[in-house]
Formats: sequence, C-alpha cells, structure tokens
Amino acid sequence: MEIARDRPPRYGNIETRRARLQELETNRSRLRMVKFMERLVESAAKLGGFWRVLLLLPFVVNAAPTGEIIFTHPTHKRGIWIGGANGQNARQLFNPPLLVTRISVQEGDRYILVVGEGLWDKEVGVDAYLFDRQNAHAGRKDLTLGWFGEIIDAAISRNGDVVFTNTINQNHPDGLYLIPNHEVSQPIPKAEKLFHGPAGYVNWAPNGEDIVFSNSEGTFLLNIFSKEISRLMKDAYLPVFSPDGKHLAFFMRVPTQKPQARASQIGLLALHAPNKVKVLGIDKAYSYTYLTWSADGKYLTVTANLPGELDIVNLAMPVSGGEPEPLFQGFKNGVWRFEWANKTYPVEPLNSLVTTWGKLKARKSKESRHE
Repeated sequence: MEIARDRPPRYGNIETRRARLQELETNRSRLRMVKFMERLVESAAKLGGFWRVLLLLPFVVNAAPTGEIIFTHPTHKRGIWIGGANGQNARQLFNPPLLVTRISVQEGDRYILVVGEGLWDKEVGVDAYLFDRQNAHAGRKDLTLGWFGEIIDAAISRNGDVVFTNTINQNHPDGLYLIPNHEVSQPIPKAEKLFHGPAGYVNWAPNGEDIVFSNSEGTFLLNIFSKEISRLMKDAYLPVFSPDGKHLAFFMRVPTQKPQARASQIGLLALHAPNKVKVLGIDKAYSYTYLTWSADGKYLTVTANLPGELDIVNLAMPVSGGEPEPLFQGFKNGVWRFEWANKTYPVEPLNSLVTTWGKLKARKSKESRHE
C-alpha cells in the first residue's frame, strides 16, 4: 500500500495544535469566571436586602489592569519570574534553590525580598532573602540565617528597611522585627524587635515609617519610631496599604457553616474616615488567599479558591466599584503569589498621606471636646 506522504498530519501542524490548546485554556478561564459570577448571584439572592440591591446595581465597566508582575510561576515552582499580566514575555529573574512563599518589591523594582524554604539538604528552615536586580550575579542575600525560627512574612520599604514576622518551632509565635537599611548589607544583619507576640502578615506604608501587621486578634498599626501600636480592625488580616498610603485593604473573616472552612470578604478602609469600612467581596462561600494592589492603585488584585475545586482564580476588584475582572488568563491554573512592578507612588509630602492611628484618635478626642 502506498503511503500519501503529502497528507497533512491528523491533528494539524504544531502551530495549529498550539493555537487550539491556547483556545481551550482561554475557554476554561472564561468558564471559571462564569462560575464565580454565578456564585455571586446565588449568594446575593440568599442574603437579600442590602446585598441584593448592591449586586443588582449597574456595574461600572472597567478594563483589567495591565503591566508587569513579579511572581512565582504556576508551573515552574522554583525561582522568581517577571512578565506581562497575561503571561506574555515571562522570563526568570532568579533561580535560587528556594520554594518562595511571599514576595515584596521595593519602589523602583531594584530589590526583591522573598520568604522562602531552602531546597538544599543543609537548609531546613524558612528565611527571608534579598535579591538585587542590578547585581544579579551576587545571588541571594540571606537576611535571617535561620536564627529566627520560621519566617512567616517579610516586607521591604521604599527606604530599604526590612520587617519580618516569625515563629519558633511552629507553635511559639515570636514577634515582629526590623532590619534597618544600613544593616541589610552586613554579613550578619542585626534585627531590632518591634513587637513581642503573635504577628503574621506585615506591610509597609509608603512613608517608610508606619507598618501594619495582623494576628488572630485583628490588624494593627505600628510606627517604627514611636513604637506606638493601635488596633485598626478586629477579624481582619493580610492588610495592604494602597500605593498612595491613603487606604488600607484587608481580608475580613466571616462565619461559615463549617468552622474549619476559611471564608473571607475584602474590606477597604480610608485612613481619613477610619470608622467606615467598604466591603468589596460579598460571597461568603468564596475563599480568598492573597491580596495586593494594582500598580496604579485602582484595583485590588486577589488570588481565590473556587468553591469545591482545587483550581485557583485571579481577579481584579475595582476600588470604585464594578464587576470583577479576570486576571492572568495566560497562566494555566492561575498565579499564587505576585507583586506588580512599577507601582505609582505619591509625589506629595508623605507625612500628609499617612497619619498614625493614635494621632487620629487624639484628633477625634480633641474635636469632641470643642463641640
């Protein structure tokens, strides 16, 4: 039997097959988004009243944020990557033997701070590591050297100061520490303890003076110079300052039928009106796991678990209100951890943007005495 050698392959050429696979993945992403919106409608119908009215209000049409992200790759678990928000031009910046769990990027994108678990046999802990994009050959700089037990979270300020939270032997929360910028380059950086007790997620204000952190009792504000600490919110965690320092976003714990289930809403607090919390996430059954601001400060970008599924979805919640937009559709199964590159920071005096919680309370008390 003669074989027709000029017959096209049964499933098309490589380019055709790749295009088909990309089309299938895009359809899957759209289906995940449809499922998410269906759950929003179901939840609003069950809750009724205010939430139903809120959901039925006309949505503001928004375009999903664009730009580059610094992230952990969903397929290549190891390393630090940079690329477009939809997966284009993705490239690896660093390939350390680390399983990265947290990412913080300094203003200007030069320094990248990560929390990661060492993958070498001699490295058995979770530490904080610094990477310099202008000196890539220097590799990673271990800032904690295994001396602080397990690092939970870490963040770098615009001034190059580093804060981190830790726990000893997993069962003994230790506290919150500061490594000043002049210590970061030292062979063994010295760390100052700012807070003794449980501390989880931590984030810097753009002024480089205030930080927020959370634990099981809520979210707290701390000034690194005065050491003044005040609780902002109860049942709130993973606080993140907006790029201009005027707002604080966080997750709010909500009750569920299953106590072991993790569910949350997204809260937004304006520092000039600290008693008013705007709720952006209204689906009590939805589980959010990561939160950060977009580079322009117009969106809250999140990682969330689809109910009853292992897949994750990334969404952009417009701060002004409107329909959530799907993100990172070019990445299969979404992106767990990421930070936006080229964030926009304020040009006005920083002290006018962030006022410590203690000063806000003092101002309120003074105003009430003059009424």
